[in-house]
Order: sequence, then C-alpha cells, then structure tokens
Amino acid sequence: MREIRAQGRAFTAILRGPYAGRVLLLGVIWMLIYACTQNAITFWKEFAVAERSFSDAEVGRSIAIAAVAAMPLVFGVGTLLDAVGRRRGAVLVFGVTALGVFGSYTLHDPWALTAYLALGAFGATGVLPVLASFNAELPPTALRGDAYGWANNGIGRIGHVLSPVLVGMAAESFDTRRAMILEGGGGAVERGPANRGAHEGRLRGAAVRPPPAWRPQSPKSQDSPFL
Repeated sequence: MREIRAQGRAFTAILRGPYAGRVLLLGVIWMLIYACTQNAITFWKEFAVAERSFSDAEVGRSIAIAAVAAMPLVFGVGTLLDAVGRRRGAVLVFGVTALGVFGSYTLHDPWALTAYLALGAFGATGVLPVLASFNAELPPTALRGDAYGWANNGIGRIGHVLSPVLVGMAAESFDTRRAMILEGGGGAVERGPANRGAHEGRLRGAAVRPPPAWRPQSPKSQDSPFL
C-alpha cells in the first residue's frame, strides 16, 4: 500500500502501474458516453426541424416535456443501483439510453418522438452516476482520484469535444438521423460488454444491428406535426 500511495503522487504513475488497463478502458467508456448523450440532445432540434417538420416552438415544447419527464427517472438511479446492483443497473440504464436515442431519431409520431427523447434525456444524466460508481470501485482507494481524473477528464472529454465535429461530418455524408443512430448505437454496444469486462479484465464482442433503410422525408408542412 505504501508503494501504491507513493506512485499515486506522480501525475502519470497510474498509467505505468497494474491499473493502467482499467483506466484506459474506463476512459474509452466515458468517451463513448459523452459522445452519445451529448450529441443526442444537441442535434435533436436540427433533426426534428429538417426531417420531421417541427417548428422551433414545437421543438422547445418537446424538449421541455422530455426534460421534466426524465427527472423522476434520474432521481431513481441511485435506488436502482442499490436494489439490483451495479452490473444489472448499468445494463438497464445503458439499454434505456440506447433505446431512447434510437427511438427519438427514427420514429415519426411527434408524441412518440417526445417520449423517446425523454428516455434519451434521462440517459444523458442517468449514465453518469452509474459509470462513476464503477470508476470509484475498480482502482484502489489511494488511486481513485488519479483514475477518475485520467478516465473522465483526460480521456473521456475527448469524445465530448470532438464528437460534435464527427457527427456533423457524418450528417453531411448521410443525414442527422443515420449519423446519430450509428454513433449512439455503436457507443451502446461498446459500453455494454466493456462495463462487464472491467470487472473480469476482458472485453467481449457484440454484434451491431444495422439501422433501418432510410427513406426521403416529405417537404416541410405548414401544419403542426402535433395535430
């Protein structure tokens, strides 16, 4: 323990020790989480206006409803982890997040889009305490601060900063909907086995289901999609 504490004083010591693999793995998971949840909310207005004929007021209404509806779910994440454990809780929270992102970028009914947007809004906040609990438990106590700093702020924030640019480039080549499905779905597939492998010291592969075929959207209508 004295050796660990001495090494923990150096900024890069944890990357040279036995916990480097776990820190890098957690950093990749943080990066995928930020990339998925940040862009799912940020680009939803562009998607709703361009591809679902929403007005600015209707977008604001959907986001407000989704944010309020997601709050009780966010407050229940801690209770969920205590009741079912971190692994099962992570599967549930990450699964709901992926479902919310997928549904909010594929459905057409405005109220269904709002409902799934609420799940995505829940995931944008709900995944943070889940992963924070893993980040706190995997390294020893003396190195938790270094592990969290490297995984979250050092590596994870790369996805927070660069992913909007990558999604924008993908949207130019495809469209906003397909770009978000590819990014959000791929991130969810990576996070699921990675969280489990963090405890077992290995990753397990998972198949990615291809998104449904894209169809051109009808011209923007003057009528409200909520009517």
